[in-house]
Amino acid sequence: MSEESESHRLKMLRRLQQKDNNPPPPKVMQAEKVIAKYREQKERDHQTLMRLNSPLPEPNLCPDCFYIHDRCSLLMQILGDDPVHFDTWKCETCTYKERRKRSP
Repeated sequence: MSEESESHRLKMLRRLQQKDNNPPPPKVMQAEKVIAKYREQKERDHQTLMRLNSPLPEPNLCPDCFYIHDRCSLLMQILGDDPVHFDTWKCETCTYKERRKRSP
């Protein structure tokens, strides 16, 4: 290998090492943040889909808390607007509320 060739190789090596040691450009950093956020959301959605593919594991669990937030919050019976015909159940953790027809 000639001296000129070796000198050229060393210059290329130094340039590439310097380039490799520099932080990524701001646009690349921003793009990586967007991609990471997308992947996190995708994983959360996947976990939610897994929960939604099966029924509630216990009666009276709040479906919003369980399926969407992966929490086990019980629904509490409250006085509703038509207690003769319907029972009203409410989650104290979130805003979910449902009416259940009373059995005769």
